[in-house]
Amino acid sequence: MVEYIREYLVRLGIKSAEYANEGTVKPPKAEYEMISKEVKLVSESPKKQGIKPTFFPLFCIFGFEPWCWVRRYKEPDIKFDIHAIKARDVHVHLGRGYIEGVIDTLFHNVSEEGKTWLENVKTGERREERTIEGSADLLGSFAEKVIIKKLNEVLADIKNKIDKTKPNIKVTIDSGFEKRGYLDMIKNIFNILIKGKVYVDDDIDVTVSYSWLGETRSKTYKIDITANLPVEDVHWHLW
Repeated sequence: MVEYIREYLVRLGIKSAEYANEGTVKPPKAEYEMISKEVKLVSESPKKQGIKPTFFPLFCIFGFEPWCWVRRYKEPDIKFDIHAIKARDVHVHLGRGYIEGVIDTLFHNVSEEGKTWLENVKTGERREERTIEGSADLLGSFAEKVIIKKLNEVLADIKNKIDKTKPNIKVTIDSGFEKRGYLDMIKNIFNILIKGKVYVDDDIDVTVSYSWLGETRSKTYKIDITANLPVEDVHWHLW
C-alpha cells in the first residue's frame, strides 16, 4: 500500500514523495468568500419585552409633577456574526485513513448595549440617560459542521464555547477536528485541500447568553452558510 500511495503522490506532482515518507504542500493563497447565509432564530428565553415603564404613574394624572418621571429601559440589541474562516495545520495520514487539523471560527459581537433613562410621561422629556454597561456581553456555545460540497463529505464536526465577548470585539476560536475514512475518500479530500480552498456548507447551531437587569437570557440560532474556505499548509504522511 505504501508504494501505491507514494506513486499516487508523485503523479500529483509531489516529487518529494519519491524518497520521503512525509512532507508539506503549500497550497495557493486564498481568501475567505461567503456565498450565501441563512439565519434562523430557534428559541429565545425569555421573550423580549421592549420599552416599558416600571410602574403606571397614576398620581401624575392628578397633577403631581414629581410622579410624572418614570424609569424606562431599552433592552440590548443582540447581534453577532459567526462562521469558519479557514482550515489550518491539516495532516493527512493516507495509509491510516484519517485527516486531522484545526478549523478557525470567527465570532464578532456586533450587539448594542441596553439603555435606561428617566422620562416625563406628560412632556416626553428625557434625562439621566445612560448605557447599561455589560448588558450586551455575550458568551455561549456552538456546534459546527463543515461539509465539502463537491464530495458531500463532512470535513469537520466540532463543538466549542464562546468566552464572554464585549460588543465590537472579534475573536477567533480554534477547534481541532479528525476525519476518518477509507483510502479513496481520504485521497479525494486531500486532492481538494491542496488546491488551497474548499467549497463548503458551514452549518452552525449556536446559543448565546447575556445578562439583563440581573436575569440571564439566551438566544439560540441555526445558521447555514455556503463559502469558499481557505486551507493553509497541508502535511501529508504515507502512514
